[in-house]
Amino acid sequence: MTTVVPSSVFAAVARYFANPRAQEDVRLTVPSTGVGGHPLSLTPDDALAALYGPDPEPELTTPIWQAAVLSAATGPGSTGSHQLLLIWLMLPRLSRTTYRICRRLRADRADIEAEMVLTILTELHTADPDALPLADNLLKAARSNAWRLARTGLKETPCTFLENLGDDSRLAPHEEPDPPEQQTGMEVEISHPGGPDGLRAPVRFTFPTDHIGREALRRLTNGAGLRENRHQASRPSSVVTTLAHRTGRHR
Repeated sequence: MTTVVPSSVFAAVARYFANPRAQEDVRLTVPSTGVGGHPLSLTPDDALAALYGPDPEPELTTPIWQAAVLSAATGPGSTGSHQLLLIWLMLPRLSRTTYRICRRLRADRADIEAEMVLTILTELHTADPDALPLADNLLKAARSNAWRLARTGLKETPCTFLENLGDDSRLAPHEEPDPPEQQTGMEVEISHPGGPDGLRAPVRFTFPTDHIGREALRRLTNGAGLRENRHQASRPSSVVTTLAHRTGRHR
């Protein structure tokens, strides 16, 4: 059997409660806030509207959260529908934090959502049945772990050296690439001319030591002012120094 992991945990919960059948099968029993009143049986949408709707009911806020946590921790059934109901009611508050984390730390949204849901379910599973955590405590733990996960990901730097090494067909096993051949050339340095105008610093570039390179050098300098210094001890190249000449107005 293949398990398909949804790209967004929150989206999967939202799709579940978009089904009218889930609205009827998963109900939340909330004790009456009045004296001698009957318990309320709320659908997920009813509970969500009481918490976040345009006409919220503050007197039901605490009883709804208490009933949601209690049913998620002790609710019957193997499908975990009451646990999904708790996540469903927390989505508006968790989604805002998820957006901030992904925007600031560029974390993967699916990972952050999964970490939040896993934290809430773990806290419920390990909680004392006689002292269940408050909904605010579950939200705080979920947010803290999500931020911690995102910050941990910032410290990880992907390295593809081994993959690139294995894909490089030019290298045989246990064989290192040959070092680059030592190239010879002629370095030309154009010195700063006297006076306020012109170059502000010497310029140095390299010509090949063949006939074409020397001919280009001769034409560049008009064959004047050349001083050649060879540094055979340090490297097989020649350094030729010449002065720059003004040929026009510089801006």
